Amino acid sequence: MPRRVYLPVIGVVAFIVLALANLPLSLALSLADARGRGLDWAGTQGTIWHGTIGAARWQGHPIGRVEQRTGFMPLVAGRLSSRMTVTGAAANGEGRIILSGARVRLEEAAMLVDLGAYNILDAFAQPMRGMLRLETDRLVIGQNGCREGEFFIWTDTLAYSAQHYGGQGFPIEGDAVCPGDGSAVLTLAGSGNGRAVTIEAALDPSLDWFADVRVTGADGQMAEALQLFGFEPRANGLNLIQRGTLLPES
Repeated sequence: MPRRVYLPVIGVVAFIVLALANLPLSLALSLADARGRGLDWAGTQGTIWHGTIGAARWQGHPIGRVEQRTGFMPLVAGRLSSRMTVTGAAANGEGRIILSGARVRLEEAAMLVDLGAYNILDAFAQPMRGMLRLETDRLVIGQNGCREGEFFIWTDTLAYSAQHYGGQGFPIEGDAVCPGDGSAVLTLAGSGNGRAVTIEAALDPSLDWFADVRVTGADGQMAEALQLFGFEPRANGLNLIQRGTLLPES
């Protein structure tokens, strides 16, 4: 091929590389229809390779400041792979997010969330308080919810909920798995002060949840107080069945 043919080809390639290297993050978010997918923000800085999203919100709920670094080779292969760091009053954490088609994959991710920043009610119909820690090595989320993977959960919210009946709470923790139908199935447990709590719950793709809460070791005034809040006596303790939505309208 004559040399004069090579030069335009090199020029086109150089133009594409230069355009990608300077692609504003705001434009990249627009091309990805991020707002149409529920993500909103106050402003952006930087490029698709290294930029920040200020005051990010998901479906109206606060996230915080998001810093991202995007890998070049996955993008060439048709996948968007970014290392994300979240800092804010509502949530702090980091992890890798990989977009491939309609699916989102989280890898090596950990997040600490302030439950008080969200409009969620506890078992006593009071605003939920405390911290929630989420960790996962690999979690795949599609248009219809959680598709595969598992994640670890820890929370101290019971320490605050117990105050409604004059008791002392304790942390609970456990694992959640995605069976492949879009739902997540959780089993959490904790104990302290001679009492124990077990929660078996399911979260569907619309973020509606079902929970079976069992308490053992509660007696006297505590048992009476729990029954006033809807717990029912069972052979092995007290039981409460609840349904609700994880993120109601803000």
